[in-house]
Parts: sequence; C-alpha cells; structure tokens
Amino acid sequence: MVLTQRIGALPKEETCVYPGGRLACPGPERSLDEPFVAVLGAKETVSPPGHSSVPDALEVRLGLPCVDFSASQAGPDAYLADTGLMMHVQRASAVVITVPGAHALRNPFFTVHKWSNDRVIGQSEKLRDLFPEMEFLSYGFVRQMLGDMQACSPGRFAVVRQALQHIWMERMQTLLAQFDQPVIALWRGNRGPDDADPNRLDTDPALVTKEMFEALDVERRVVVPGARKTFLAGRPKAGRSCPVEDRLAPVVAELAEWPLGPAKDPEGPRRRGALFGT
Repeated sequence: MVLTQRIGALPKEETCVYPGGRLACPGPERSLDEPFVAVLGAKETVSPPGHSSVPDALEVRLGLPCVDFSASQAGPDAYLADTGLMMHVQRASAVVITVPGAHALRNPFFTVHKWSNDRVIGQSEKLRDLFPEMEFLSYGFVRQMLGDMQACSPGRFAVVRQALQHIWMERMQTLLAQFDQPVIALWRGNRGPDDADPNRLDTDPALVTKEMFEALDVERRVVVPGARKTFLAGRPKAGRSCPVEDRLAPVVAELAEWPLGPAKDPEGPRRRGALFGT
C-alpha cells in the first residue's frame, strides 16, 4: 500500500506499508521476490537530510537490491511490535540495523508511542516520585523530557539512564534473535563509540556506550560516525558527512555472499561467491 502524504500543497516523501505490516517505510514498495539486503532503523538515521541514504548507497555499491525498512523514529519496540513487517525482513540475505539510541524505549518510568518511539505518551508514578518537582504533562518528546530531568538532578537522572541502558541491551538482543541470517550493526551517529561522554543527550546514538555496542550479538559491527543531525529542544547540531557505502558494502557483500557491484569494482564483475579476489 502506497501512502503519499501532504502538508498543505507540499507533498511529503512517498511511503508504503508492506503487506501485513504497520510501519510506514520509504516508498515505493520494493519487490521481495529476489535476494535482497534489509536495512532497519529510524528513518532519520538511515536517510538523514543532506547525507547518503544507507540502502540507496549500498545498492549502487553492491548491485544487490537493498530494501529500506526504516520508519520515522522507529526503534526496537516498533519493530518487535510489527510482526507482519518482520516476516518480510526475515527473508533477507543479510540485515543491516542502524544502532538506535537507548532513550526511546518502553520502561518502568515512562511509556513511548508504539510506532514513533521518540514520543512520550505517559509517565509512571515511579518517575513522578523520583522527580516530584517536575510537571510532566507538557512533554511530548522523550529527549527533551530526559534533558530536563538531567538538568534538574544528574544523580536521579542516572537512575533512569541506567535502567534505559539495561533495557536497551535486553530489547536489542530480543530483536537480533528474530534473525537467522547475518546481521550487521551500523553505528551511524554524530559521535563514535570511543567518544568521551556517551551519556550526553545531544549526541547520537543517545546513551549508548562502546560496551553496549560491542556486546550486541551480531556478525559484524561497522562504525560510520558524523552522518546525521541531532535535535535537542529544537536546536540542530550538524555532523560530518562520511561515505557509508565504502565501509559497509564489503562487509555486506561478504556476509550475503554477493560480489561487489561492477560499477565500483576495479577488477570488474566476479562470479557469485568469489569475494575479494578469493
């Protein structure tokens, strides 16, 4: 199903919902009859404005269909809830998952929107007791709420942060367990895993540490920092552009047993399975 949304007279990007799914993915709908690579993650990270779209760049580099299953502000909770879409993803030859932040998850302190996981839709008494001086009714977005909690009391915020980081590990491992095929974790944010302060909320992936990234049960990890913009309370912070396909394509080609596309391969086309000159 194709959805073309409009705001006034200005058309937005075309989206589609794959049969049996719920999340609105970038359109038009792709055929899933031939071998393909699946790309998952928040659309804002997979295809940030002004930077390369991961599936588009990867498809050009590989010569293999790369299907964009990203959705706006979709995290692990959204994908685990969309069992219909996951049935399609599970047919892929390999799966690329952009590493999400740890801030936008269901947890004992607050509830997030089922599909747009960056939106907060309720707070628990546990959170209200932890921050009795805060009025939570005005918050619509998780990151802004967490930022104000951190400013209010870094010590009490650490209780929430540690819970979110623990839940992130559990939720990510549950998501990764859905796949029998090779999975590549792609770190695509405006900081690298080795950056000094992973607990800042104005960097992405928010609250994710190097140790969390390295603990993911995946075949490979690829780091391409500096490739998106972060918004905290409406203020953009620009990152640096980086050619994601140069680092990601050889890894995907190896795991999917697919030769690199001849347009970018200096040695020309190779037979399927004959990778990296072997």
